[in-house]
Amino acid sequence: YATIPDFGGGLSEMRAMDVSADGIIMVGYGNKKTGMVGFYADMTDPLLPVVKQLTIMDAVTLQTLRSSSAEAVSADGTIIAGYGSTKRANRAFVTTVLDATTDPITLESTILPMLGGGMFAEAYAMTYDGAIIAGRSDSPKGPQACIWFVDETTGAWVVKGLGALSSKNVDSVATGVAYRPGSAVGELIVVGSSRTVLYDSEAFVW
Repeated sequence: YATIPDFGGGLSEMRAMDVSADGIIMVGYGNKKTGMVGFYADMTDPLLPVVKQLTIMDAVTLQTLRSSSAEAVSADGTIIAGYGSTKRANRAFVTTVLDATTDPITLESTILPMLGGGMFAEAYAMTYDGAIIAGRSDSPKGPQACIWFVDETTGAWVVKGLGALSSKNVDSVATGVAYRPGSAVGELIVVGSSRTVLYDSEAFVW
């Protein structure tokens, strides 16, 4: 066992949310009075991990999230997804680690789009290569599970809603995503939970 050091001081708690395939890169978040702070930890020396705070700024709009929570990391440890806050609500993000040796860490980030009419979005999982991200986005019908991917024509990240198990009270979230074993890239399996007409939450597979 090893303790992840408090990289910024004043953290009330720290939680590791995901780890790369080789176990070297760990991501998660800690809590400060100002909100959540995402972290990236290099565990090459497990007894002396190098921890960096994640500040998410959209590469195009230059909008900076007020907080961050790193929820998922790609197998090679270079792509991170999660969510952070704005003055209005949470926004999902994806970021690529360009240089982990700098201080602060050098990132190239994108704040992911929301479903039309939505007020917030949160990312919780990704495929091993970081190409497909899963989570939820608000919509006029309520929060619903969704995936994000890059449009081959425009090169921009787009969002696709997955609906819910109840058409009247839409409240669903995707918490895991993977390519279907033995399938061509693009055939996905998504898991999560959804409100139904009988229960507040039931597991689903899409």
